[in-house]
Amino acid sequence: MARTRLGYQLLIRGLYFKSGNIHWVFAEKFGYVILNLTTVDAFNSARMKNGLSRLRLRDLNRMCVFRYPRRGWIVKKPQLKKP
Repeated sequence: MARTRLGYQLLIRGLYFKSGNIHWVFAEKFGYVILNLTTVDAFNSARMKNGLSRLRLRDLNRMCVFRYPRRGWIVKKPQLKKP
């Protein structure tokens, strides 16, 4: 079952509320790709090994189809749940 753009928007909102990290959705030929702060670091290290320049966050914001949260740079720290 292929997901639509709306499905990915709802998915990254749920991921944001679970992890507190910024998520980006990119449109590729084969579908949509989700990147967060951790996967961006892995993506950039792979680009550096292949002789390509790193992608900055402003480049990611310019190229993405959707980002959640749309504004803000603060990353939430996971909080302990009180019993």
